[in-house]
Amino acid sequence: MKYDIIAITGKSAAGKDRILREIAKMNNKNINIIVPTTSRPMRDYEVDGKDYYFIDENEFFKRRACN
Repeated sequence: MKYDIIAITGKSAAGKDRILREIAKMNNKNINIIVPTTSRPMRDYEVDGKDYYFIDENEFFKRRACN
């Protein structure tokens, strides 16, 4: 099976999430969204496991060392 991968990158508040939501609406059966991992603090409106996987810096570097 062949997969196309699209990466949406940009500065904070550039509109990446909005673009992703619109793409998902247009292709709701053919898209899988990868949830990124971050060591930054969670913002009030964010949900762990939906917006990001939030981990502390020790866990971040531990995972990085395994690769």
